[in-house]
Amino acid sequence: MQKLKLTQIRTDGGTQARVSLNQDTVNDYPQQMQDGDVFPPVVIFSDGSNNWLADGFHRYFASRQIGSVDIAVQKHEGTVDEATLYAFGATARRGLSFTKEDYKHIVTRIMQHPVWSTWSTRTIAELLGCSAMTISRVKSSLEEPPKTVSYTRNGKQKIMDVSSIGKSSRKPKKAVEEDAFEKMGKIFPDQELIDEMNKLSEENDRLKDAIAVGQFDASDIEKVDVEETIKDLREQIRLKDIEINALRESRDIHQQKAAELLKTVNSLKAKIKKMGGE
Repeated sequence: MQKLKLTQIRTDGGTQARVSLNQDTVNDYPQQMQDGDVFPPVVIFSDGSNNWLADGFHRYFASRQIGSVDIAVQKHEGTVDEATLYAFGATARRGLSFTKEDYKHIVTRIMQHPVWSTWSTRTIAELLGCSAMTISRVKSSLEEPPKTVSYTRNGKQKIMDVSSIGKSSRKPKKAVEEDAFEKMGKIFPDQELIDEMNKLSEENDRLKDAIAVGQFDASDIEKVDVEETIKDLREQIRLKDIEINALRESRDIHQQKAAELLKTVNSLKAKIKKMGGE
């Protein structure tokens, strides 16, 4: 088994995949090492001048913490980029799971790389050992949404501010419903009963979603992504239903007014015709 001095291994080349180390793990490993537990060798990539640490950061820093001089290594020939890619995929093989912040950190680095940024979502997912859906969600969170959109109405170009659409700062459910229906001149009957029914309906949906996610054969991080996706979609559907109901009310009012106007016009036409006949 090959060993290298800790001072011969570099950790400053950006090969650490995580946002930060799990300090609890770093603190637990020294005692296990001193108790005689045997840990697997860390993985390094040597470019001829430097030995880049690619896997085993917790073991490396735990060894330093107990004053070790050297550490068992599995050595590969390769560049710092190759070491970094190995680090990205190391958790798919073994080790502590990546957090949501870790995934975001890794995907950000991939998207900023001149070569890796051309990779497909599926390729990145296979490297990280997760689903393509997880990577797609992370990519979406990194994209800056447009603040305005242009459209044409009655032959004129107009600009609409969409910066607030989809933000979590949207009005609470009750406020949105009241705004929508108050515009139609409606008054909520038995509001307390309606609120209670809405709560029961939401709880029923939440339980059904939890059962569905629990039966999904995936990692914990993917289950979290699925749960958040379902929650977001349900919220979008709820708001769309409110908008549709408000539009229906508005349509009915306009149709009623149009019918009244048509009746008035026909009455005026009849009077004009009668006056002309006289």
